[in-house]
Amino acid sequence: MSIVTEAVTHHQAMVSSIARELAIFQKHLDRLQDSDEGVFLTLSGPSGGGKTTLARLLHDHLPLRSKVSISWTTRPPREDEKTGRDYHFVSPDDFEVAEQDGLFLECAGVYDAKYGTPKEPIEAWLTESLVVILVTDVLGATTVRKKHTQLSAAHRYFDVMLVLDKTELERRLRRRGTDAPEKIAKRLSEAEREMRQASAFAWTIDSQTGKPEEDLLALLKFLNVQLGQ
Repeated sequence: MSIVTEAVTHHQAMVSSIARELAIFQKHLDRLQDSDEGVFLTLSGPSGGGKTTLARLLHDHLPLRSKVSISWTTRPPREDEKTGRDYHFVSPDDFEVAEQDGLFLECAGVYDAKYGTPKEPIEAWLTESLVVILVTDVLGATTVRKKHTQLSAAHRYFDVMLVLDKTELERRLRRRGTDAPEKIAKRLSEAEREMRQASAFAWTIDSQTGKPEEDLLALLKFLNVQLGQ
């Protein structure tokens, strides 16, 4: 078998496996909908680890049954980012007002900027029995793990962390080309600290290969096992 043929065969098998797990997952969602429950999924991990890509991929496969929570931030947008799609980019003053009004499920300062998870849309989507996907750092995930029970909407909660080694993470951060060398060094140092907390999460996904489809398959298998119990 040639390398090309082998790659095509592997891809076809991956597509088939994802389709099978998605079908099972949607049956679980049908059951939860009957009992007016949603699914609240937190995806976490170091900056550059692939969590945002995985969130979008899951949403793309479930466009009518999932929503990606859009966080607020006071940092300026990167060149390829759009407000309302990647983040809600707001002024420090607007953020402070929202924080004082209790609009966030969690908020924190990260890398000289503030980030917050708006509570109201999450409540609304869970009430509709949707899958709500939140992408956040490890600190945010730790806070949400403690506070999600304050949400009035019935839901099943899962937090998942993507992990990879320092060499691969550095390669991705440099390839991304958005950070100065000193900021990359800071992110790598923070990543080592974050990944030491992996045992606190319900599940970890080895994202070393950098193939989002493999991460998606691992995530769906985990969710199906949990929801099938």
